[in-house]
This record gives sequence, C-alpha cells and structure tokens, in this order.
Amino acid sequence: MKLPILHESLAENELFLQGPGLFSGAKLIAGQNPIRKSGRGRTYTYTSLSGKTLEIELKQKVFLDPIPALSINGVEQLLVPKLLWYEWCWIAVPAILVFTGGGLGALIGITAVYSSTRIFRSDAGASVKYSLSLLCTGLAFAIFFLAAIALQALIHGKSNV
Repeated sequence: MKLPILHESLAENELFLQGPGLFSGAKLIAGQNPIRKSGRGRTYTYTSLSGKTLEIELKQKVFLDPIPALSINGVEQLLVPKLLWYEWCWIAVPAILVFTGGGLGALIGITAVYSSTRIFRSDAGASVKYSLSLLCTGLAFAIFFLAAIALQALIHGKSNV
C-alpha cells in the first residue's frame, strides 16, 4: 500500500508512505527511492523539490495498527482514518485464544489479530475485509484446536487423531 503524503511544502505525488511488508516496517519513499532515516528512531529528514527541509517522524498511534501517523515539522497528520470501535472489536475476536488457550492460543491468537489489522488496512472493500478477517479468525480457531489435539496425543501417547 502506497499512501501519498500531502503537505504545503510538497508537490503532488512527491512523497509517499510505503505500508509495511511482512517483515519490514513502513517507510518513506520519494519517487521510487526510499528515504534514509536520519538516525534518530523513526525520524527522517527530507528536502522537498521546493527546497524546504522537512523533519518527518513516523508515530505508531496504536500498537497493532500497521499504518503510522506522521509528524511533519511537529504537526501531526493522519494518512488514513482511525479504525472504528466496531472494526477493533471484529479484529479482536481471535484474542479469545490469547486468554483461554495458554501459550499456543496466545501465539495463534496474536498472529490472527495482527493479520486482521493488516487486512483492515488494505485497499479492499468493506465486505472483503470482513470476509477475509472472518476467514482468518476461523482458521486461527481451527489451527488451535487441531494443534491442541495433536499435542494432547503426543503428550499422552494416544492416537485419537
């Protein structure tokens, strides 16, 4: 997901926020080239085409939200709307495994919650987002129960599977 950054010092389509990859965080891109961090956390220094220097910081507002807010020269800017309360409730359903499934449930539940936040931050339509998130939740519960049965069989030496 490539989100344009709008600011009075920037030309149209000059600077973008590239959404996070599977194993990488969000990054700033000018044209096709990634911008280097200025060495202080998630802060970037960028000189626009108009010659103005911008201090841009990526700020994680919510722990699980993959799209950060920006602070450009100290002024905060949201690139995407905040997820609504009912979207967070839908996303959080696999968290049931975190609280009821022990270590295995926590691993699978957190992975499913993280995947659902990524799904909700995609460009897909609402029905696709909810459907994919439901599928992700269903898979999480199915994987948990199958893994729990397999672990029980291994621990007790029975082959009930």
